[in-house]
Amino acid sequence: MKYLWLPCLILVLFGAPVARADFQAGLTAYEQGAFKAAMQAWLPLAAAGDPEAQFRVGRLYDVGEGTAPDGKQAVYWYGKAHKSSHVSATYNLARLYDAGEIVERDFKRAADLYLEAACKGDPVSQFSIGRFYMAGYGIKKDPIRAFIWFYRAERNGDKEAEAGYQTFLPFISDADLTLAQKRQDDWADCPSQANR
Repeated sequence: MKYLWLPCLILVLFGAPVARADFQAGLTAYEQGAFKAAMQAWLPLAAAGDPEAQFRVGRLYDVGEGTAPDGKQAVYWYGKAHKSSHVSATYNLARLYDAGEIVERDFKRAADLYLEAACKGDPVSQFSIGRFYMAGYGIKKDPIRAFIWFYRAERNGDKEAEAGYQTFLPFISDADLTLAQKRQDDWADCPSQANR
């Protein structure tokens, strides 16, 4: 009776390396195109709460690798990873709601998710929320905020940001563009970043 703690200690000490090995086995299978084997390796880890495995399982369902595309499952697993602050899962969840192909289109939900990932520094989400501000998709139209986000995306390495910036340039006045350039460090729409 006094040694009941021993199995728990062994699980704590050796469980994480086993999980990482299982994750790596899934990654190796995925890289070899064995998507079903990747799913078999990652699904138990995802169910156990591993955010990276949840993201990977969501992606398999999203693009239909090793399984038929399944929007409900993709949203479920991306949502689990998103709750653990997995930025790529947050972006992919936003993209699903933005596209409306395998789930019902919801611009408001997409805008909220893009903004959340953008505030965490994801350059593709920064460009996407800029696009939403420019068009007024799911968020109040605001060309100045759009260009603030376009600048951030470009600064953070989004290769499409410059092209997107040029695409939207004719739709903003010179005065608003100048104001956007001056307000590049305005994080008002990111409460967690506002006091940086």
